Amino acid sequence: MEEIKCKYCGKKLGEIEGIAEIKCPRCKKINKFNTVEAQEAQGD
Repeated sequence: MEEIKCKYCGKKLGEIEGIAEIKCPRCKKINKFNTVEAQEAQGD
């Protein structure tokens, strides 16, 4: 699992594994994450 933060305001949005689109409750912007690609690049 990887900790994810809003790319716009820095608020912690949670810890996920996989692909997600999360709307930040603070700044109301959509954040897209893909932790699968990040793990494959590291060789995990």
